[in-house]
Amino acid sequence: MRINGELSVPVPTLRSYDGGPIVGFPGFVRRTTDGIAAELAADPDCPYPVHPERGGILSWGSNLNADQFFWLTEGEDPDSWPVVAFYRSLEEWDRFDGGFAAFLLAVVDGTYVYADEVAPANSDEPMWRHQGDWNWVG
Repeated sequence: MRINGELSVPVPTLRSYDGGPIVGFPGFVRRTTDGIAAELAADPDCPYPVHPERGGILSWGSNLNADQFFWLTEGEDPDSWPVVAFYRSLEEWDRFDGGFAAFLLAVVDGTYVYADEVAPANSDEPMWRHQGDWNWVG
């Protein structure tokens, strides 16, 4: 899914792309443990560990500015996990305590302080565009 042609939110896939062996939620987790979260967590200035460590960050998205978005896996209920963002150009972390859906709403309606950084309005793109394959059967 892409918001304003800027914020990408990948969905766990049912099929392998480019020969990748891991699909579904394990592939989604691999994006965190083998990807940017591990790279960021290696920096001594990173305030968070990486999932599956308790309270670790779990990647769920990025934008065209190479900003990164994560769930902070605090507590037992994933629906209540805060969102943390690393803004590469600003070189800072931000925590949003409202959860994933509330974060996306605050970005879209402009009430999140960094909304223009996350997904600036792009009149050439529809606000929402889904590119996933949840219904694909192979």
